[in-house]
Amino acid sequence: MSSAYITILSSNGIEFIVAKEIAGLSEIFRKQISNADMRGESQILSDFTADILEIILQYLHYKNRWQLESPINLPKFQIAKEKALSVLQAAIALQI
Repeated sequence: MSSAYITILSSNGIEFIVAKEIAGLSEIFRKQISNADMRGESQILSDFTADILEIILQYLHYKNRWQLESPINLPKFQIAKEKALSVLQAAIALQI
């Protein structure tokens, strides 16, 4: 039986335990989760450092929470300016 959670390992070795429903909002994570489930594994690897992966996962939680709301009601998702380009590149790579 498959767990409802997956561990995502950052490129610098930090583990994040995430609900598969949340991680699956990324097309790439969804495919990796499917492959891991078929192999009976509970961990997937990320090419991103923990600081960037943490922001990506925070955004996926934000997206899950607010995706059905009117754009007028959306709170801003804050990203530090110095991280913005790296987060954008990660989001593109992860097809978010």
